[in-house]
Amino acid sequence: MGEEVRIEEKAEVDWERLGRVAIEAIANSHDVFVADATLSHAVGEEELEWPQGERPWSRAGQLVDAFITDFLRRALSEEGDLRSRLRDPTHAALDGATSDLAELLRHRRLYGALLAPLEGVRFREEVSLADGVEIVEFTPPLREEFWGLWGSGTWTATAIQPTELLKWTHAVRVSVEGDDFQAPNWTPAQEAAERALTAIRLCVDGPVVADFGWLRLDPPGALYGSRLGGGAGLTRRPQGGRRTFDFRLVGRDVAVELVTNFDRLPGAEGDPAFDLALRRFSSAFDRLSDEDRLIDHWVAFEALFAPEDNRELRFRASLRIARFIGRDPAERADLFRWLKRSYDWRSRIVHGGGQPSGKEAKQLGDLQSAVRFTEAALRRALGRWIDPEVSHQLSALDAEFLR
Repeated sequence: MGEEVRIEEKAEVDWERLGRVAIEAIANSHDVFVADATLSHAVGEEELEWPQGERPWSRAGQLVDAFITDFLRRALSEEGDLRSRLRDPTHAALDGATSDLAELLRHRRLYGALLAPLEGVRFREEVSLADGVEIVEFTPPLREEFWGLWGSGTWTATAIQPTELLKWTHAVRVSVEGDDFQAPNWTPAQEAAERALTAIRLCVDGPVVADFGWLRLDPPGALYGSRLGGGAGLTRRPQGGRRTFDFRLVGRDVAVELVTNFDRLPGAEGDPAFDLALRRFSSAFDRLSDEDRLIDHWVAFEALFAPEDNRELRFRASLRIARFIGRDPAERADLFRWLKRSYDWRSRIVHGGGQPSGKEAKQLGDLQSAVRFTEAALRRALGRWIDPEVSHQLSALDAEFLR
């Protein structure tokens, strides 16, 4: 192989030289086994054995394959004789490939982020929700990269359309990393992104959705991570609910409320009633019809404000909700009237009453208005429910009526 590389202390290894030795072994003897053995010590693997001359799977071997891919991609993008470039250790293609491999071997980590593009909302500035969780601009370079990977015309079963890409200006970004060349654990990142989406919905009205989750590794780990089982990918929800080119512009005041909601949500979770209400609030955004959205909203309300039974549900639940979210007597009285009307719509839907007509239609109003009002009321109720300084004991709430 020309020269031997002994790895005694990883901290003292010349990673660039190690990479050159590996690629030179392939260029001079076409022997990937030698290259695998060269890198196996660097990644902490035992000495490799090749039974019957067959190349076994190993992390070192995956690194070598990715290294060759990176080198050839760089080399083929330039002019000149490929064979001479393969044998020339001073060529820029080899410099770039060995530099990236050296960085990966030196740090032994894969870095990246889960990006969840947001639809229906834009932000005046980026928002930090927690360490490693933020709302960032979905920049033109990110759009171009995303389109190249997943856009219509690419070989993917989840190809997106241009109209979808045009709606995204910001995304939830959750940082991830994997130690010792292991794939990052995406599950906590997905949970954090879902929590961020819920926090946004609690302070922004309208159809805010995040249909995609882009698992993106940072270079140089993106190339090597795919070989080590930690590559990027795309998750997609089944599309439903309202879709619009309208958006809510979020300023600094709402951003402060958003951060507060994100911090408070974990403290309220674990209560079965609240968990059910939050699930139904979220699922309403995926519904296709106003009828289904209204039913979701009232399932949430009943879980929070009428868990005992169904007796006097229309009156009792409406009164409790109005008392809980109303700011003064006049607003509570108005809320109480609207909530009873909304509940009447709910009852008509679940009992198959069809569209009202005549006097009843005038009393109920239109369904779309009832849904918008009910969603807004539920948003306020959930926002107050997660406030640790606000009591939501129903007995205490009922006692307020006697004062």
